[in-house]
Amino acid sequence: MDSRARTIIIIAVLLLAIPLVLLLQRHGDQAAAASTPVATTTPPDQASDRSPRSSGQAAASRPVRQPGRVHGGVVDRRSAVARSALIDSLRDAEGDERGRILDAIAEEFDIADLDTASSVYRRLSGIDDRVEFVRRVLPQIIESSPQVALNWVDAIASRGIRSKLYGVFAAAWSEIDVAGALKWAEQLSYDQHRTHVMGGIAETWAAADHEAAAAWAATLPGQDQRMVVDSIVAGWLEEEWKEADAGDAGEFDMADAYEWAAQLPDSLAQKKALVAVAKTWAYKDPAAAAAWAIQFPPGQTRTNAMIHAASTWTALDPAASSVWFNELPPTDKSTITAFFSVASSWSLEEPEKAAEWVATISDEGLQDTGLRMVFRQWSRQDRAAAARWIEQSDMSDDRRSKFLGQVDQSALPDQR
Repeated sequence: MDSRARTIIIIAVLLLAIPLVLLLQRHGDQAAAASTPVATTTPPDQASDRSPRSSGQAAASRPVRQPGRVHGGVVDRRSAVARSALIDSLRDAEGDERGRILDAIAEEFDIADLDTASSVYRRLSGIDDRVEFVRRVLPQIIESSPQVALNWVDAIASRGIRSKLYGVFAAAWSEIDVAGALKWAEQLSYDQHRTHVMGGIAETWAAADHEAAAAWAATLPGQDQRMVVDSIVAGWLEEEWKEADAGDAGEFDMADAYEWAAQLPDSLAQKKALVAVAKTWAYKDPAAAAAWAIQFPPGQTRTNAMIHAASTWTALDPAASSVWFNELPPTDKSTITAFFSVASSWSLEEPEKAAEWVATISDEGLQDTGLRMVFRQWSRQDRAAAARWIEQSDMSDDRRSKFLGQVDQSALPDQR
């Protein structure tokens, strides 16, 4: 057989093989499509009390996405590599940088691919990172189907984190459909994470419309009211201060928040709300919050408000908070409790700074008790450092000897 004949035969075989290859490829594509998992939502007539139902305010006509489908039927390996590198970079990231990395991770894949989202979630090591990742991806899923979103949360969440993720889910849904989120939340029992769910809705709603959210909270029964007041205050004041900082509003007047808290019908909710106002206000203006706290009548609400204001103020400006404490009557119960609370908590983290701050208090009795608290904690951490500070201080010989003796008694055996 000459070369020309062989060439003709080869061409003929190839022409016959091409249709067969195309047929096999089409069969393989159909088999792959048939095996792709498609999420289903619970039919309305079979929905449990925990199943979310839309109130009709959301875009119900939008098609439900199909989690589990890889976008276009093809996995983008470059995206997978990019996601892996971003997740690895979280190990050394801190503060705002972590937020930017999580934003990038959430944007790296088509949100319709919930299998990939679940894989990314499992690779994140910290609870906070997992919560923040879910917070970033949930809104897109909820827009299509709140039920699919809740199913996904149930599938990925372990018992220890489930309540937090339920709160995130409720907050995200309330941004889209407050009425729908509330209708679902009110059907939950406390065993079904009702506390976190109601809190998530309350804070998000208060940030968008604090008057409506505050009015709703005031109508709740006592236990529910106590659950949401902290969240109402947090959302309300955060949004007000954002507007004030941006120049869209004048300086925020705390009187509105205080008046709302003081008129809550449940007495325990009222106390919680008043302390929440003081605590939140302290981060913005600790001096004003402290001055406001001491105007309460004697009692636990006054004491708690002073503790939150003083703790925040001391962390931001120890010298200023010292001046404030020195102006207060040293025999006042709320003053004593707030002072000791600050000294004790600070000594756990920075005992030397705590000792320096306590030493600025002019009342010797208050100062002595505060120093004993600090030295007791400090000597358990580093007996030598505590003793050195006492020896180098300008206190009298009698006081120096007294505190050195206490340090020796409080130090752990291996530090004596």
